[in-house]
Amino acid sequence: MLDTLKRLALIGLGALSTAEEEIEHALAELRGKGGLSEEEGKKVLAAWRARVAENRREIQELAGKAVQETLKKLGAPTRAEFDALVARVAALESKGRKGRAG
Repeated sequence: MLDTLKRLALIGLGALSTAEEEIEHALAELRGKGGLSEEEGKKVLAAWRARVAENRREIQELAGKAVQETLKKLGAPTRAEFDALVARVAALESKGRKGRAG
């Protein structure tokens, strides 16, 4: 399940990267034909990159939420719960060593 979510997120990010490359190519072609000035091309590309960055953040956020929900449904402990358990085990081990030594 987690592998599937990870693959879907990577596919989405890959699609955004591919689209960005295609936009850059199309803008270069328009500039070459005189249909777009260098400055206009830079503005369009900057706007597109900002949008891509936002979409990447959204995809990563959605993937993260999906992973968290899946882990919760599976009953997996949170990081805080895991850390508390590790501390508790360490304390019990320490207490056990002191009990055997004394």
